[in-house]
Amino acid sequence: MQKLRFTTVSNFFKNLTRSRNHIYILSSVLGLVVIGWLGYRAVEAEVQKEEQNALNSTLTSTLHTIEVWTEDKKLEAQVLATQPETRENMLSLIKLSNSKNVTAESLNQSRELKWLREHLGAACIKYGFIGFVLFDNTGLQVGALLEKPVGKRQLTGLSDFYYRSMQGDTVLSHPFASEVPLPDVNGNWNSKFPTMFASTPIHNDAGEIVGVLGLRIRPETNFSRILEFGHLGETGETYLFNREGLLLSFSRFDHQLRQTGLIADQDDSLSILNIEIRDPGVNLIEGLSPTLPRNQQPFTLMAASAIKGESGVNITGYNDYRGVPVVGVWKWVPKFNFGIATELDVAEAYKPLRTLNNWFGLLLVLLGLSLFVALVLHQRKFQIEKERNKALNKTEEKEAALNKLKKQAQLILEKEAHLRAILDNAIDGVITIDERGNVQSFNPAGEHIFGYTPSEVIGQNIKMLMPEPFHSEHDGYLTRYIKTGQAKIINLGREVVGRHKDGSTFPMDLGVSEMWVGEKRMFIGTARDLTERKREEALTTRLGRILDESVNEIYVFDATTLKFTQVNAGARKNMGYSLEELSGMKAYDIKPFSKEEFEAMVEPLRRNEKPVLIFQTEHIRKDKTKYPVEVRLQLMEHENPPIFVAIIQDITERKQAEEVLQKTHQQLLHSEKLNAAGKLSASFAHEFNNPLTGVRSALEQIRERVPMKEDYQELLTVGIKESTRMAGLVKKLADSHRPTFGHIEPLKIHDLIDEVILLAGNELRQKKIIIEKKYFPDVPRLEGISDQLKQVMLNLVQNAWDAIPEKGGEITISTERLNGTVDISVKDTGSGIAPEKINSIFEPFFTTKGPNNGSGLGLSVSYGIIKSHNGNIRVKSQLGEGTTFTVTLPINGERK
Repeated sequence: MQKLRFTTVSNFFKNLTRSRNHIYILSSVLGLVVIGWLGYRAVEAEVQKEEQNALNSTLTSTLHTIEVWTEDKKLEAQVLATQPETRENMLSLIKLSNSKNVTAESLNQSRELKWLREHLGAACIKYGFIGFVLFDNTGLQVGALLEKPVGKRQLTGLSDFYYRSMQGDTVLSHPFASEVPLPDVNGNWNSKFPTMFASTPIHNDAGEIVGVLGLRIRPETNFSRILEFGHLGETGETYLFNREGLLLSFSRFDHQLRQTGLIADQDDSLSILNIEIRDPGVNLIEGLSPTLPRNQQPFTLMAASAIKGESGVNITGYNDYRGVPVVGVWKWVPKFNFGIATELDVAEAYKPLRTLNNWFGLLLVLLGLSLFVALVLHQRKFQIEKERNKALNKTEEKEAALNKLKKQAQLILEKEAHLRAILDNAIDGVITIDERGNVQSFNPAGEHIFGYTPSEVIGQNIKMLMPEPFHSEHDGYLTRYIKTGQAKIINLGREVVGRHKDGSTFPMDLGVSEMWVGEKRMFIGTARDLTERKREEALTTRLGRILDESVNEIYVFDATTLKFTQVNAGARKNMGYSLEELSGMKAYDIKPFSKEEFEAMVEPLRRNEKPVLIFQTEHIRKDKTKYPVEVRLQLMEHENPPIFVAIIQDITERKQAEEVLQKTHQQLLHSEKLNAAGKLSASFAHEFNNPLTGVRSALEQIRERVPMKEDYQELLTVGIKESTRMAGLVKKLADSHRPTFGHIEPLKIHDLIDEVILLAGNELRQKKIIIEKKYFPDVPRLEGISDQLKQVMLNLVQNAWDAIPEKGGEITISTERLNGTVDISVKDTGSGIAPEKINSIFEPFFTTKGPNNGSGLGLSVSYGIIKSHNGNIRVKSQLGEGTTFTVTLPINGERK
């Protein structure tokens, strides 16, 4: 009875222990699953963050490029519309269109339109436009490069650019279907082909808007090519759309759109202006059919948000206009009244995440199988214990023997379970063979690697898992080792080639070791499939090569020490440093600021206040030259140790283009200023001429009719002369900016200069000034008005001798023939002009000679004369060293 009680209590505690073991195993597996899931979610969040950053960066840079290009086109339109002769012909053509009997035919045959087609048409080609259309203030198309648009009003009903320019704005329109057939870039004419206009108002002399000049642009050239730079990867796309959800740019997927029937299945069919950004509800690329007609389908999630004026981002996925799931960012741009979106197919965006998900699922399966095996073995152990306990209850005599058997059985089972768990859960293939090379065991990882089941391999020679030449060599390795002890493969790890069941081969890491089971020699082989690792190594090598060959400069430096760790070939070539030299340098060594300034600049990245830092600065090369750059800097905190990655773009050409635009803008402002001064001068001259003429006439009549002494006669003569001189000054003032009229004839410029020197000879000799002539030997005749050009040269020579001190000096007059122009330079050794006065010397009444030594009209009049000859005049001066005026005139009267 006492033994029975003891046995009952013992069984109770054993059952309790077994339940606890099950709970422990289940808890461990569950813990691993939870940790794996949390890790997967963390990786998923990081991938989504990187995708969002890439999409945002692409959209922002593309929109910035569109803004710069738009401002360029508007400025070019203003420049073309304000050219004096172009403006004169446009105003004349608009005035002609106001005639009652004017027709499209008479407009097409007019002198003004022929001139515009020749000269403005050539300028359009130079600036990248394919034509022009001129409107009067009623919207009538009074002129165009093509004949068909003339005499019509179609364009005002297709776009609002005309009405906006009539309000005084320079405008770049959205693309719209052309009103006339147009040629594409290959010269093929197409009806309803997309077109767009840069338009600017035309003012008459009173400042009133009397018309609009529209310059035609091909949307398929620069406008669409800008958006092509926003195409990410294989499926990424950046595109524009209007308030109606209509596509304003060319789709990357025109071929797919033709296959799905969204646009006509023809080579010349286009997505621009023909696709609405609607969600078909199904993936059209997979051949599925939507349930609703296209015009009843809802806008995509992105388009619905953007049309409301919202900006947004979606990285979980939504359908695009093909029904393909995409991730994207978008923005509505009120300045241009359009929306812009950057999208990427979900399949491409999260391809690495799907791979990780598959591996995570495989891990769960392996953990489940391991749990099952452990529970079966555990249950088997307790079943044996149960049988043993029954046997113990039968007889006391067998108790000692059974106890001993129990211990032995338990030890064997534990060792077997331990060994089986290790082999079954090992990620490497584990294979045991005998001295003859025959397989004795084959674990599950080996099944997965080679594709054989244990029954197919056990008992067979191990060389079945190897291709030639390893297949034939293997038995020799074992025989040699057993006879000589020379290890060729034993106790060594090496990379070999394995063979799958289907005959295909793969790279494999193989390790072979020796063991003894009693008197029996055995060998254990561990095999690891290197296919994935080789693929990753190749991918890493390829990515490194792509980055190293990138035209952008790429720098990687330690986030703590700021020392460079990697620098691509493009950066090394541009900077002039070797990789060894850069490895000893820090990030701020190549920039024009100190370590403290650099640390302060990157602090927002360290505090995670910004995902990326974009700024402009200068880089300092090894030879100490500098060049402007745009920097995109990111902090990679997940790297160990953390690193900064900087992608650098050399923006030297962009800066030069901006300087040219600024200079052009200043020239336009100067021309407008002189134009305003000319109007004021003309008004001033008109108001003074009438009373001045009356005064002179009255003095002449008094001298003729009234007898008086000789002294009084002389006083009247002086008064009449001074009135005449004042009338001359007023005439110069009125003519200073008036368009030039006169007899244009071929001129020998050297003969004209010689006449001016002859006229000024006496004054030059008195001031001890030497004239040196450096004439180009072969200058053709120039077309111009002789008296006016003589006046310009005389003004320049007179200014030169006035600037030379009384002790004498030298004036050098030189000519040079360039590409289509002739330069005439007048250089003196005088006192020079102060830098702050250079920009004002062509303004009326401005002079550097003092109040009694000039009227300040000479250079202003000269400027107007040269401009009327389609030329240019510029000045260079240095205080104490002299001044050089250079006049540029076109050969045969051509425009520059």
